Amino acid sequence: MSRFFTIFALLLIAQGAQTDPIAKVIELLNSLEGKVTKEGEEAQATYEEFFEWCDDESKKSGFEIKSGTSQSEDLKSTVAKASSDIEVADTSIEELAASISSNTADLASATKIRKHESDDFDSADKALMETVDTLSRAIRVISKEKGSFIQKPNAAVMDSLASLVSVLGADDAKTIQSYMQTGGEESAPAGAPDAASYENHSGGIVETLEGMHDKAEVQRKEGQKEEQTAKFNFNMLKQSITDELKTMNKELKATKKAKADAEETKATAEKTLSVTERDLHEDKTRLATVQVDCMSRASEHEAYIKEQQAELNALAVAKKAIKDSTGGASERSYSFVQMHVSTRSHQKNTARLTTRKQVLRMLRRLATEQHDP
Repeated sequence: MSRFFTIFALLLIAQGAQTDPIAKVIELLNSLEGKVTKEGEEAQATYEEFFEWCDDESKKSGFEIKSGTSQSEDLKSTVAKASSDIEVADTSIEELAASISSNTADLASATKIRKHESDDFDSADKALMETVDTLSRAIRVISKEKGSFIQKPNAAVMDSLASLVSVLGADDAKTIQSYMQTGGEESAPAGAPDAASYENHSGGIVETLEGMHDKAEVQRKEGQKEEQTAKFNFNMLKQSITDELKTMNKELKATKKAKADAEETKATAEKTLSVTERDLHEDKTRLATVQVDCMSRASEHEAYIKEQQAELNALAVAKKAIKDSTGGASERSYSFVQMHVSTRSHQKNTARLTTRKQVLRMLRRLATEQHDP
């Protein structure tokens, strides 16, 4: 209602003017009405521009929030998957490490057993080889010295037989010792049987030794065959374990790399998610601020429009009241007052007096209508 004080001031100024006071008041009211209208148009243009900015900012923030929310969900999914991949990789690494350790221990144990078997074979084969060689030499010596059983014990024969005792088994050694004792007792007796019986006796020793020789060779061949089989089986087992270890180590390396990649992916996603969540929070805060500001500005503009309309209505009421109270005098010409100086002065004073009363009545009525003291 501050405009009413302005109107009142204009009326007082108009009273002191040399021109028609009512016309001046109407002119001033029209000018004020134009000013109010112009201000309203400018305010409306500014508000529309601001409203357009509000709309743009709301759309922009809404799009960024939607995009940020989608990106946040994707990043959370990435983090969850990476965490799951890391857990799976940890389990796989643990299982592979246990299998590698077990297979390595099995290979080491098999290698140790194979070494013992190989050492045992080498010792047995060496002993059998010495036995075969000793038997071969003894057979050659005894076959050459058959007559020793007829005359007297031959040193070469006895040495050969003695050497067999140390390399043969207990039973075979007893047999050789028995032959040696028999040969000693039956050599060159008085009235001894003919030489043929001694030759047969020495032939029996050779046959026995040849039997021992053949048995030793068979044992040696069987041992060698068993050694080849054991060696083959070990090599197959070793190759199998080695291949499996190679595969598991390769898989372990790949799993560790996959885990490292998953950890890197998770760390990157968590870092990006942190930034995204921060930006999303800022976008939501900005949107809320824009909405509050725009709503506040809309309320202010609405109040301003109401106030402006009230002012325009008050100005219209004032102009109508002036026109109605002066009977349209404001639209008539007052040039006749200039016909005579004294008449003009009198008329001016009368007009001022009348206008003052009319204005006071108008203001009183306006005050009553507007409930404004």
